[in-house]
Amino acid sequence: GTDVSDLSGKASVAALYAGSSFIILQGGYALGLDSGSLLRRIDDTLTVRVFKMNGLNRCIAKIERGDLSTVSVGDLFEIINWVSPKGSSLKVYLPSSDLDATAITQIVSQFNQLMQDDRFAWVRDPSEETPEYIIFYDKENWVISTPDGQLLLINGDVTAEYLRNNVQGGAKIFAYLPPSKSFYNELISKISKSNSVELTDDPNLARYHLVGTAEDGQARYAFYWPKVSREDDLYLSTMPLRTDFVNVNNENSAVATNTLLDYAEKIAKIKVWLNMHNPIDEGRFPFHLVLKNHKTEAYYHLGDTVYGDDLLVLALETDKENLESWDQKSRYIYVISIYNDGSIKVRFPESSENVGNKLPIMQNGEVEDITILSKKKGLRVGEPYGIDTYVMLTTDEPITFFEMMNSDAVYQNTKGEANYQELMYILNGNTKTRSVFTPANWSVYHLQVKTMGD
Repeated sequence: GTDVSDLSGKASVAALYAGSSFIILQGGYALGLDSGSLLRRIDDTLTVRVFKMNGLNRCIAKIERGDLSTVSVGDLFEIINWVSPKGSSLKVYLPSSDLDATAITQIVSQFNQLMQDDRFAWVRDPSEETPEYIIFYDKENWVISTPDGQLLLINGDVTAEYLRNNVQGGAKIFAYLPPSKSFYNELISKISKSNSVELTDDPNLARYHLVGTAEDGQARYAFYWPKVSREDDLYLSTMPLRTDFVNVNNENSAVATNTLLDYAEKIAKIKVWLNMHNPIDEGRFPFHLVLKNHKTEAYYHLGDTVYGDDLLVLALETDKENLESWDQKSRYIYVISIYNDGSIKVRFPESSENVGNKLPIMQNGEVEDITILSKKKGLRVGEPYGIDTYVMLTTDEPITFFEMMNSDAVYQNTKGEANYQELMYILNGNTKTRSVFTPANWSVYHLQVKTMGD
């Protein structure tokens, strides 16, 4: 084995088996590994590449550098890159422009002046309210999209006088700021190297679009879900409506592109979790995740509604109707929450170790109808309201370093959970869409609830 004092702090997995031509590692999809991932032993004398996945918590690797005969069971390998198969999980669209940074600065000034006109209702955030008129730049001209679908071509700059003559007073207007040519090219270059985010020239194929606004004299950009706002009753998804806006200027464009790409890759990670399906296991683990109201002791199942300031705890419910199909084996249980601010957090186990999460526990040959999982911390319902998803993973073997499933929000998080430690997300874009064969010794269960204000 490896002396743990040698660890660098990077994500590591242990060798479970060392053969003459390959090794088996204790790490799989749950930790962001996939075929092609590279790992190196922590003494940096040997590098291996994953060539076959075997479920949530195992993979098989071959030697890339070094002597395979020196590998012992228990040796630790650090993950040094993530590689995914073809077929991106998240498509994004970037509107192009021929405007330089100086022109964008001038447009920001013009937009800020226009927004002082209180005869119109200026939309600051299209994800919060739906605009009736949209001002946007198309190649060499400004265009206004009207509520009835007309496109009004503007000769020259957008002026207050033009708006007064062509837009109904009191109408909601959103001014769509294009990216500069240099910023557009920087972002294109960054995204083209991503393993989890793919560019498309067709806006209809993209889940998220780059949107720009002018605010307080600054050009700001975010990725947002077009044609959907929080006002829309049909918005029934855990996918975030948008990311935080990022200020962009000549001095910080490199930082801004990295931040926007980071946001997009985190959203891609969410999509993979939401699309993860159960293997066919013939009901061998008939236990489901439920939420319990700490005050009223009511239980919430898939599709139920919870309200602001409710304090919830996680619980494991026995499916009595299918209990006969249970193989009588307990499994390691992990629960993550996915909120529509884009955050992913491990909620169970409540510690950083695999302690108390092998369930259910048999007592006198029987299991409890309900097993409470949350012993230390509850989940306070808060803004932003929408659809929250809880994912329960079960597996025969413990997942090491399961904290790596954590990911910070892409949209300002206002949920009341100050007791939870913010951990670095490490998946690093290993979220390509995949169709995988996995052994039926694990399961995934999705619990979605709608959150609302009082």
